[in-house]
Amino acid sequence: MSLGLRVVYQISAGAGSPYDARRIVHGELGRFVGSDHLEDLKLLISEIVTDRVSQQPDGEDGDGGFVLDLEAGDGIRCSILDGGPPCVPDTLSSQILDLLADRWGVTRRGGTTQVWFEAGLTP
Repeated sequence: MSLGLRVVYQISAGAGSPYDARRIVHGELGRFVGSDHLEDLKLLISEIVTDRVSQQPDGEDGDGGFVLDLEAGDGIRCSILDGGPPCVPDTLSSQILDLLADRWGVTRRGGTTQVWFEAGLTP
């Protein structure tokens, strides 16, 4: 099964960003994947977004925000893009990504950092 889904959302940077990202993933993928797998996907995106929020400079009020790029074809690829530094997620987030994602990484192009993960449509 190939879903052929691609959606892009702008999310404000701040304390509510992880919730916003989880809500988007739930809304877009909830009808296509099982509930346990959906919870894993929501945890993965929450970890990435929480880590990116923590990378915002002190005093940043979220003006730049994030772009959430979600693709679902034969598998799922979820990316968060922002103008923050190219940092590897903290140890706990990295362990969660290693455990639940098929692949993940951090790339930097121009002034944009992209943190992404890939997972199957089923665990």
